[in-house]
Amino acid sequence: MGGIGSRQPKIAVFVDWCNLGDVRAVLDYGRFRQYLDTLGRVRKAYIYVAGHTIPMPPALKQLSSFGSMLQKHGFIVREKGIEHKERGPVDGDMDVELTIDVVDTLSGHGQTLDKIVLFSGDGHFCSLVTRIKNQRAKRPIKVLIVGRLGHTSSKIRWLADAYIPIEKIVEQISQPEPAVSQVLTGGAA
Repeated sequence: MGGIGSRQPKIAVFVDWCNLGDVRAVLDYGRFRQYLDTLGRVRKAYIYVAGHTIPMPPALKQLSSFGSMLQKHGFIVREKGIEHKERGPVDGDMDVELTIDVVDTLSGHGQTLDKIVLFSGDGHFCSLVTRIKNQRAKRPIKVLIVGRLGHTSSKIRWLADAYIPIEKIVEQISQPEPAVSQVLTGGAA
C-alpha cells in the first residue's frame, strides 16, 4: 500500500457485529481480518457480539466458541448476552460499549491514530462521529463508515470522511486472494 516514503495510516476498527445483518452468515472472518490490514496498520480491532441467538454459519456451529475464533483472528471481542424484557423488544445492543471503547482509544492512541473505521450504519453513532471529528483540532483523525446498503443512516454517511458498503467488502474478500486489496483502489481483480 504505497510506494517509497509512504506510510500506512494507523487505524482502530470497531465492528458492530449485530449491525452487519445477513452478511454475518457469509463472512469469512479470517479474510475479513486480512482485509482490515489493507486499510492501514491496525492498532486495535474490536468486534461487539451480543447474544448467541443469532443464526451462525454451519462451519461456525462446530466451534466451541465464536468469540475464541474471532480472537484467533486478532479481534478484541466484547460479548454480552441478550436481555429479555417483559415488555418490548429483546435487547442485545452494544452501542454504549462500542462508544466507550472509541473514546478510550482516542484518549490512549489519539495522538497516533490516523483513522477510525466503524462498521455500523446505525444513526445512533452520529454523535460519536462528531466527537471524533472534534478531536481534529488536536490531530486530524478520519472516519470511515462501513454499513449495509439501504440500512445506513444518511446522516452518518454525510458526517463520515468516507463510506463503503459492507456488501462490496464481502464481494472482494470472496474473490481469489489478489482481489482483497482492490476494494479501495477500484482496480480489477
